[in-house]
Amino acid sequence: MTAQPQDQIAKPQDQVLPVYIACDTSYSMSGEAIKELNNGLQKLVEKAQEEVAFGKELRLSIISFNSQADLIMPLQRVEPKTTVDPLVAQGVTRYDLALELISERIIADYQKIKEAHAKPVRPVVFFFTDGAPTDSQGHIINDMSSWKKKLEKIEGHPILAPRIYAFGFGQANEKVLQELTRTRDVTPNSDRVVFGKGEEVAEIVAGLFVLLYRTIIDAGKVIGSTIDSTMNVRQRDVDNAVGKVLDENIKKPSNSDPFEEWDNW
Repeated sequence: MTAQPQDQIAKPQDQVLPVYIACDTSYSMSGEAIKELNNGLQKLVEKAQEEVAFGKELRLSIISFNSQADLIMPLQRVEPKTTVDPLVAQGVTRYDLALELISERIIADYQKIKEAHAKPVRPVVFFFTDGAPTDSQGHIINDMSSWKKKLEKIEGHPILAPRIYAFGFGQANEKVLQELTRTRDVTPNSDRVVFGKGEEVAEIVAGLFVLLYRTIIDAGKVIGSTIDSTMNVRQRDVDNAVGKVLDENIKKPSNSDPFEEWDNW
């Protein structure tokens, strides 16, 4: 894991989009699923090292969750020296602990960005899971409010409240993921949930990561283009532009084989 000092999070006047990738690493992810998840994260970081947007507008953090939630990579620029520790599949699926840690990190990272005199854009969370939320004993939690309330501290904040996009596959429940992605500006009918398609888990995860990467890069580019084209840019304009490109791109189908696209990276 490569952490970065506080003064490397941002420079004065930077518009910074914090991106959090939350990865389900419960026991059901054993085998090909965790292998491809690790492969996807590694390739994401390697590709990001080549992108200008990741050095300027985008910051990346990775969180894993099973019976506990762990900060795998603190929010940082992706640089040539950046690496990701391999994830291990074990335990149950604690959505509540994942959301609690995400909330804590968003608050802490917001303060660091502000202390660097940069302008934080509303954060985005990409949530990967192959199952339903459980308690510490592995029993499925049907009361969605019991884990969703972990976002209460930031849900009403104009900048801290994250946009959440869910990537589901396997035994993930679409209704649950719709509730997860429903924040203050999203109606229950809004679609911020993507289910992986394909017969093999490797193909599914690869396809999801290709979509994830394209979406993040386009969000970073729109920050730069909005600032460049506006003399007196307002924070709300940047935030709205980012939200629009995220919502539009998350559903764009890929016309290519995900493995072929992987190989071309």
